[in-house]
Amino acid sequence: MTEQVSWALNRADSRTFSGEAHSTLLAGADTEVPVKLYFVRFASGARTFWHTHSGPQILLIKAGRCRYQREGGQIQEASAGGSVRFEAGERHWHGGTPSEGTEHIAINLTAGETDWQEEVSESDYAGNGDGRSSEGGDASALFASAPPA
Repeated sequence: MTEQVSWALNRADSRTFSGEAHSTLLAGADTEVPVKLYFVRFASGARTFWHTHSGPQILLIKAGRCRYQREGGQIQEASAGGSVRFEAGERHWHGGTPSEGTEHIAINLTAGETDWQEEVSESDYAGNGDGRSSEGGDASALFASAPPA
């Protein structure tokens, strides 16, 4: 992965990311075609919390390997040059693999809110869980001021 980028990265919010992760909003629009673009860098083992988006999200993998999971599904990985699409309301998480970090551009279509939920368990991250949090429920109130990813 490249160490030099042409924009400043901010440490990701610990209320919505685990491990060392950095991101920045690349562009956004709230009129005509609402969209937000983020550049996100995850160290190995870092990942988002479970979350959903009000519109589709597309991840364009720039470097490394991205590990991700849809609720109830198997863990999957995508390499640099690959892409992943999550549909509106689809509960998921994404981040680096246990041994390799990743960089991706996240395209959030319709630019609505991200509904941040609970942290991904170590069991789910390792692929030993069932892809469903044992806690369940809506934790969005905990993250009311958290940025979208």
